[in-house]
Amino acid sequence: MKNFFSIILLFGASLPSYGSSCAFPDVDRLDKSQDVAFIGVVDRKLRDFSITFNQFSIQVVDVYKGNLGPTVDVWTGNLSSCGVDFSPGERYAIFAKIRKGKMYASISSAWIITEGNSHLTSQFESFYKVKR
Repeated sequence: MKNFFSIILLFGASLPSYGSSCAFPDVDRLDKSQDVAFIGVVDRKLRDFSITFNQFSIQVVDVYKGNLGPTVDVWTGNLSSCGVDFSPGERYAIFAKIRKGKMYASISSAWIITEGNSHLTSQFESFYKVKR
């Protein structure tokens, strides 16, 4: 019996490890899994349901995937811990899904554009420059 548990432990340790579903995947995966991709500036919070599930109005700056108007409403999260806490006035790169007429983004599909994470934004812009 002891050998059986050792084999199970060894087998389990050799399986690939997958991080949280909230982890940031690469741009190629986001492009394949999301309906829209754009750069936008957060205008204001429209609805405040919880720390992770809210609705924001966002001014669209550049559209890389999908058809968007000058302003969109984006829901963050889905009652999980993966919602984005957008800050009004800040610029974001956003991938989002559209479900039943509503646009949803999560912490793994949107990031604030800063000097500290410029590599993400560069990857985003380069991916779509090549794709166009």
